[in-house]
Amino acid sequence: PEGYEVVDLQIHSLTRWTDIYLLYSNEDAAVFDLLISIHEDPQDMAYGIFEKDDTPVQTLQIEGKTVYLFENLGSRTAVCQDRNAIYSLVGDFTQPIVEGVFGSIPAQ
Repeated sequence: PEGYEVVDLQIHSLTRWTDIYLLYSNEDAAVFDLLISIHEDPQDMAYGIFEKDDTPVQTLQIEGKTVYLFENLGSRTAVCQDRNAIYSLVGDFTQPIVEGVFGSIPAQ
């Protein structure tokens, strides 16, 4: 996103999936993580777990994808599944960042 830079990038290739981790930061010290988990078998995605507190889950429709927004212990998370990938943002992000990131996922 505009005003942010990638300050860390890690790629972990596991037996049945690959995790791509990016840490973004801006000059105001706002940070968020983007994790992309690409699975060989979509059934493996059923084992993904995201912790949340008792605040309600919000949903957004972005470019035909459902994005779930929720919190856990004060940390914001946005999650979307598209085909065989799970995309998640965690940290200090705004709704325009959510729309930009999830809107940039290519359509099927």
